[in-house]
Amino acid sequence: MHAPNHAKFLDVYRALPADLRTLVNLLAVYYGYCSLTNIAKCLAGLGIKEGNRVLKAETVKARLRPLIAEGLLEENVRPGGTRCARGLAESIIRQLVAENEFEKYAAEVFALNPPSQGYYRYNTAEDCIREARIHFHRRDYPQMQSCLAIGRRYPGNLPSHIDLYLSWFLNPLDVAWFQQHHPAVLPDMAGYVCLHQLIY
Repeated sequence: MHAPNHAKFLDVYRALPADLRTLVNLLAVYYGYCSLTNIAKCLAGLGIKEGNRVLKAETVKARLRPLIAEGLLEENVRPGGTRCARGLAESIIRQLVAENEFEKYAAEVFALNPPSQGYYRYNTAEDCIREARIHFHRRDYPQMQSCLAIGRRYPGNLPSHIDLYLSWFLNPLDVAWFQQHHPAVLPDMAGYVCLHQLIY
């Protein structure tokens, strides 16, 4: 996502009503394609319901449509699900971390997909990356590394850890934010960027 488009999408996101912004925030933390049912469960945990009931799938779908049309969310028709636009997800996460709002969304994501133990901890590579990314933004780097090591054994097919770090670091690059929130890993990130430039 180029800088002018990125700024435009962020302006659209910031102008959303609170309930729709909550929906986008949730999917930015979830990071993968999420089903209507799972979105509804997480929204209920965040206080967005119909009375005392979880939102119906049709209601969730109606809320997603304008966000997909605006380019804030991406839909995967087959096998289904919706995710936050990749070019926006990191900017939104950084804002949530800076505003101390990240943990409430991470808690709902973990409530939906509680981390299990053992060799078969993850069903998909996406599940592994989701958990590792949450630990990264919690600054729990040992736990992040542990997640990636387990995911490499099963289910496998993970991108290299350097590619994952760079996807979290460069989308978009914000050195000042990393200096404030991830000072311990900033030199490593800078080294990975240099290595990436040399190789590619």
